[in-house]
Amino acid sequence: MTSTPTSPGSRGDRANLIRAGVLRYVQNTYERRPWRNPDFQVRHLLDADTRREADRDVARHGIGRFRRKDFYNYLLLRTLCYDDVFNRSVSDDIRQIVIIGAGTDTRAYRFRNVLLRKRVRIIECDVPAAIRTKQRRATILKAPHVRYVGLDIHSTRPSTWAARSGYSRSIKTLFLIEGVTPYVHERSFRRWLGFLARRACEGSLFACDYKILGTDDDFGKIRGRRTMRMSRTPDRVHAFHNALGLNVIAMLRSRELKRRYLKGTAERRPVFDEDFVVIAIKR
Repeated sequence: MTSTPTSPGSRGDRANLIRAGVLRYVQNTYERRPWRNPDFQVRHLLDADTRREADRDVARHGIGRFRRKDFYNYLLLRTLCYDDVFNRSVSDDIRQIVIIGAGTDTRAYRFRNVLLRKRVRIIECDVPAAIRTKQRRATILKAPHVRYVGLDIHSTRPSTWAARSGYSRSIKTLFLIEGVTPYVHERSFRRWLGFLARRACEGSLFACDYKILGTDDDFGKIRGRRTMRMSRTPDRVHAFHNALGLNVIAMLRSRELKRRYLKGTAERRPVFDEDFVVIAIKR
């Protein structure tokens, strides 16, 4: 991290978000199954200097250096989990997908054919500077089904976002919120999640990951204030979401993700266990 984050759009935050894209690029380029990341499009969202730097890092230190990092291995599992939720939702007749913190997310492009065939609308959101960069770099991927909208969870008014995004509350929607919560204050996130839950129609899905309270509470601090954390206690996770009108249908920590996506692999690697994924449905 090159600076202390001051907002979701700070240089420090963007460095962390780009880092996740770089790691997916490394996993897709240098790993073999089952450890190979399926994100073959992320290279188009990284500039040439960033890709060259990653390639030099692998050449200089070897892929083993990456494999010893627990977050590197967890990121693969998180990618597979969100891919699974994304594809199942499209199969189950979700016709609108809102991606918050779109950054280097490539699902709108990797799954372009099925999204166009089923006429699924995609709304990609990130802080204004990041989403403008994303839109510019994504032109090579030709995605007429994607709408790009600026969204800063700390400062954007929900009503402004709703008007600009073209979001339809009458369509069953998947809200994908990957790798966002460690960079935003709980109060702001709760306000936005509550707004989206109220606007969503029945049967809409929410997929989001949280950093566990007490594991690394200094990570992502904004002006000295702690950002969003979630208790690992199921009752508290359910209570948080129930208060917003959402029913939790799955809580997935690293061990559950490993059982789902790496079952049978003999190779053992350290896996980050400070975050977990929650999937919830609008009542």
